[in-house]
Amino acid sequence: AGCEWGASVAEVGLSACELIDELTRHLAERGFGTEHDGETLTFRRCPFRGAVGGNRMPLVCAIHQGFLDGYLKASGAELKAGELEIGSEICTVTVTAR
Repeated sequence: AGCEWGASVAEVGLSACELIDELTRHLAERGFGTEHDGETLTFRRCPFRGAVGGNRMPLVCAIHQGFLDGYLKASGAELKAGELEIGSEICTVTVTAR
C-alpha cells in the first residue's frame, strides 16, 4: 500500500536535489514535520504517532517506508531510501544514489 501511494504522487524528470525537495514538501503537506540535510530526511512529527501508537505503530512505519521506496522508484531518479530509523520522537532515513 505504501509503495503504491508513493508511486501515485511521484514526480518524474527532476534532478536528485529537486526530487528530495519535492518529497520533503509533499510529506510536510501531509502533516509530517520533514526536513532534509544532505542525504538525511528527518521526520520531527508524524501525524499518526498519537492516533495509532503502541504495537500497531510498526505497521504505520512500514507503510511510510513503502511510500519512500515507491516514490523514489517511480520518479525514475537513481535514488534509494535506506531503512527508516524509528525513534521515540524523531525518525530518520538516508537517501543515497542507487
